[in-house]
Amino acid sequence: MASQLKQIMVSELASRYQNADSCVVLGFQGVKATDAHQIRKDLHEKHIVFDVVKNSAALLAFKKVGMEDAGKLLIGPTAIAIGGDDPASLAKKLKDWSKKIPAIKLRGGYVGGRLLTQQEIELLASLPSKEVLFTQLLIGIKTPMVRLVSAFSAPLRSLLIVLQAVRDKKQQEGS
Repeated sequence: MASQLKQIMVSELASRYQNADSCVVLGFQGVKATDAHQIRKDLHEKHIVFDVVKNSAALLAFKKVGMEDAGKLLIGPTAIAIGGDDPASLAKKLKDWSKKIPAIKLRGGYVGGRLLTQQEIELLASLPSKEVLFTQLLIGIKTPMVRLVSAFSAPLRSLLIVLQAVRDKKQQEGS
């Protein structure tokens, strides 16, 4: 019976990891239950799934989905967070919680099929969100185009001003 339950738990974890774009592994030793509840509640609002897991079950699930490298991060009490809008926002949110609750330690993660170290996760957390990056990209693309249009329209504007001045002068002379 216990073996069947463990297989079900491993299958559930594997399906979550398989469908996740990114996951972050955290050390979770010494975290109070009330703090854990607050973390779950806050992360749930951001569409982040946060589970405290048994290392053996998580390791089997990681192996099942081809992420066996992540097994290196499973040392001591462990929590795994998956989901969010993008990997940077996931890392940023977890880094914020690790600052609020020192017992939470970022250990590393898996993003885009690649194992990341703790330092890489922290670097990822320092990046702007996907929306901010898209905005910066669009501004970067738009600015040269606006300058180009201005450069092409400036001579036409100057010509128009000269022609209006000539017309006005002829109208004054004709009156």
